Amino acid sequence: MRRGFTAAMLFALVALGGCGSSHSHRAATASAPPPPQPGLGATRASFDAAHGSDEALKQETLYTLVTSNKARRVISYQVTYPSAMSDIERINLLGGTALPVGAVVVQETPICKLWRSAVLRRLIGFEYARATTVPGTTSAQIRATSIPGC
Repeated sequence: MRRGFTAAMLFALVALGGCGSSHSHRAATASAPPPPQPGLGATRASFDAAHGSDEALKQETLYTLVTSNKARRVISYQVTYPSAMSDIERINLLGGTALPVGAVVVQETPICKLWRSAVLRRLIGFEYARATTVPGTTSAQIRATSIPGC
């Protein structure tokens, strides 16, 4: 009898443990995409807040030539880095910060990398993201695209 009472009290305490907390313990649904990073698919407002708007480009890393669609979601931009690095380093750095979680590499060349992303397809209607660079420069570009190739 005592064991049953103890188990019932323990269950009640666990069930009530979250009440009054300011944190939500609700499980995330599988159908909702993860929030995009401030890169491709992000809202223009969140992109500008994270990287600076055209008037605030006083950072060492410059984000320029930003384009967005009618829904004000970012679909392409260029990044100029403050120091020299290899072509593939620029592309990998850009891809690592520009893409939603879950993007997978489908093609890679010395100056181009192509990712496929279901999240981008849902957010902006383009399934692929292509990052390119010109050898010997300090900038790289990334663009959402429907074309599955570099």
